[in-house]
Amino acid sequence: MNYRNEIKKKQQDICRSEQKLSVEKLKKRRADTRNKIQLGGLVVKSEMSIFSKEIILGSLLHAFSMINEDENYKTVFSSLGENAFMENDKNG
Repeated sequence: MNYRNEIKKKQQDICRSEQKLSVEKLKKRRADTRNKIQLGGLVVKSEMSIFSKEIILGSLLHAFSMINEDENYKTVFSSLGENAFMENDKNG
């Protein structure tokens, strides 16, 4: 194989790698967007959307610190969330 063919093959390999990277970045961006939409939906579902974004963030930060201080809050918050989802299923 001469050098030109080797160079052309390497360029094709680079192009394929760049395409794969581009597809993976797109998949990651779509997954991130989906996650953010779902989290926003939870804010609406919890009826917290009537409050300012500062209050919502402060509430989440406070809940986070409560969980970090006492793992039992995970169970409490999980039960509350499960009940809210079940209530929605009954009404919805």
